[in-house]
Amino acid sequence: MGSLAYAEQTNDDKISTGSLVITSDSLHADGKEGTATFIGGVKAIGEDIHLTADRMKVFYSDGGALLKIDAEGSVKLIKDGKVVTSDHATYSAEDRTLIFTGNARAVDEGNVLVGTKITYMIDDQRYKVEGSKVFIESSGLMPLDKPVGSDEKDK
Repeated sequence: MGSLAYAEQTNDDKISTGSLVITSDSLHADGKEGTATFIGGVKAIGEDIHLTADRMKVFYSDGGALLKIDAEGSVKLIKDGKVVTSDHATYSAEDRTLIFTGNARAVDEGNVLVGTKITYMIDDQRYKVEGSKVFIESSGLMPLDKPVGSDEKDK
């Protein structure tokens, strides 16, 4: 039997971003601690975010507002054609950022970013990558190992 929960996310500076619907195989909620732990096949789907993981721990305020999500195991974010994967991710509702660590990798329009830590700013659609390697999809430029003016038939 699956679990289903709703977390309303609001930002003081913005109009409400709507509900976040989280589904999983099981759920353990702790009202005293203000947490809900989702285990097995976890999916968090909102207006502008689709996050999956093996396990997610959701932190919320006394009023029920979403504060933070810690995701563990096979973490995957899908947003507007971008895909970010890692072993662990932390979502901050206040900053609207996701921080990916552990085999962090982002694919955006064919370009691949790999780093020890990838911070994705949701509203700005920007990445900050630490310990980075970037693989850029073919741009039509000449390969670096081929001198300018050389031709294949000259070989």
